[in-house]
Amino acid sequence: MYCFFDENLNREVINISPGEYFISEKGMLIHTLIGSYVSVVIYDPVLKAGGMNHFMVAKNSGAKVMRELLDGLMKKGSMKNDLKAKILGGSIFSEEDEAVASSSLCLAEEFLESENIAITNRSTGGDKVRKIYYYPDSFKVLIGKLKYPVPDLDKQMAEYRRRLNLKKTSESSKKINLAKLF
Repeated sequence: MYCFFDENLNREVINISPGEYFISEKGMLIHTLIGSYVSVVIYDPVLKAGGMNHFMVAKNSGAKVMRELLDGLMKKGSMKNDLKAKILGGSIFSEEDEAVASSSLCLAEEFLESENIAITNRSTGGDKVRKIYYYPDSFKVLIGKLKYPVPDLDKQMAEYRRRLNLKKTSESSKKINLAKLF
């Protein structure tokens, strides 16, 4: 995660990478590049705050980042029945990506459903990388689509996979059992 100044938008932006999430109460813009992995944006219209994550289902990391995002909003005072969500990503560039995208999208949908959080929109599938800007104070999401490959995204995904390989768990990315993950 790092902060940068976007000259086109004339404001500071927080960039999140795979395995990360960020919550903003002050309207700080959140950005990520997403391919076969998934991002969920959650919005609290009462607090005018929200957050975004970036994950794939592997070794419990997706469930962990989903839980951390929701728990972080709850700690700031959000009530579950006020929350709304959008699901983004899950593009397919290869056969391997199809399993990752499908299981990650399934985790996002099942998690939100189990927490009774309404999914208001999706931008999923296809064969493009999504460049996402999320305005957490208004639930506005801007999406640009880029042709794959995108070197910055490939580096982030390789680093995320490297970090996951260091953990000692044996969760399959092809089958999700929510009772096991939470």
